[in-house]
Amino acid sequence: MNKITQVLILLVLLNLNSWSWASQDSLNFEQEKSFNEIVLKEIELSRFNLLFNYENHRQSNWLPYRYFAGQEASAAGVNAGLIVGLVAREEHLNDPAKIHPVTLEYSLMPQMIGQFVGGIEPVYELFLKTKKFYNLKTKNIIPKIAIKHVNNLNNELNSLGQELNLKNSNLIQLQEVNVQKTLQHALISQYNQFHLQTKAFNIFQNSMFVMDSLKNTTGALGNLIGIISVHDRNPKINGPAFLLTTLSGVLIILGPIVSRVNRVIVKTIAKNQLKEREVIDFQNNLNQFNNNLNSLIVMVAKHPQDKSINQSLKSRLTFYKQQQFLLQGDLNKIIKQNEKNKRLAHIQIPIATIVGSTKIALGVCGMVAGFKYYRHPQEAQTLVADGSIPFICGTGIAMVDNLRFLTISQIDYFKNKKINNLPSMTYTNYLNDLDKIETSVKANIRSN
Repeated sequence: MNKITQVLILLVLLNLNSWSWASQDSLNFEQEKSFNEIVLKEIELSRFNLLFNYENHRQSNWLPYRYFAGQEASAAGVNAGLIVGLVAREEHLNDPAKIHPVTLEYSLMPQMIGQFVGGIEPVYELFLKTKKFYNLKTKNIIPKIAIKHVNNLNNELNSLGQELNLKNSNLIQLQEVNVQKTLQHALISQYNQFHLQTKAFNIFQNSMFVMDSLKNTTGALGNLIGIISVHDRNPKINGPAFLLTTLSGVLIILGPIVSRVNRVIVKTIAKNQLKEREVIDFQNNLNQFNNNLNSLIVMVAKHPQDKSINQSLKSRLTFYKQQQFLLQGDLNKIIKQNEKNKRLAHIQIPIATIVGSTKIALGVCGMVAGFKYYRHPQEAQTLVADGSIPFICGTGIAMVDNLRFLTISQIDYFKNKKINNLPSMTYTNYLNDLDKIETSVKANIRSN
């Protein structure tokens, strides 16, 4: 073999080797690009989840005060009116004719006004919720529209994952594929939980507002008929007046029960619908993501000189760790909220039962007086006086419970505000972190 032939063979081998290196570099570039594109899409999904949850659960800071004012006006007005009526009846129990009609009207007036205020305030809250719903609808973040967007993002992530070329990938790169896939599942599960919570929260709150409006309005109409009865000196219509009082008492008892039953029904239906489209086991998906991410972190720590460990991977690791923290925090909040709902049910249902029962007691006494003893003033007034006593206690309990609920909500608010843990604060912080990571990942794409 002459020297010219040897030189030619050597040149061919060098060209083949350089082509191999170029091909490998091209492959690494495509892999990095795919990894970064998947992360950018997961950032978009994470940002949308945060937006959806925050906007759908955001409440006015004045809501607790407005609601307290409406329900306290109702309880206090009824309590004051009952005391005035009880004192007037007890003073002239043996001679009801001496009870001045104006005094009885004055005893019914604060009850009617207070309950009308208590009935109108929840309607105002429903109006604000309806207005908010249409505002969110224009932003495409109501559950019915949002879930379609999330499904589209999920399909796009699936397509990007299928396009990822894993040829000649090392263990670190293969493990990152597992991290990205399980993070995708965890983010979808996160949205599903937010979706269920939003639908359950909306029906619960709407049911509560409706029941509170009905119980107060029904009671106020009974008071109005009572005022007409006294003014026209027509005791025959006292029976229907106290029938409405009894119905109002029943609605008080049913209020917290109906709102919770509706929440369970809506959440169950929504959960069954989600099962047909995506897995919703948030805990399991998060555990798989945590395990894969922890394994990747260990691999990176053991092989710091590996050529796949570059600035681009470090940026992605920052995102994965942030999502690990955020997702675990959301899961903990969901668990705490479920526990809080159970505690509230254990308090609100018994209190509503006590207050409602005392109002039913007044209503039954009044119906007997109005339907049976309307021609016997002494027996009628005695029955109404006896029925007033338990409901005076009941409205007192309601007033204390309203104050208790407002106090607890405000203590929670200022406690979270002090440690910068209000929803608006954490939402802003998470978004800022996502924006920084997104900027870093995009810069890595441009530099490659």
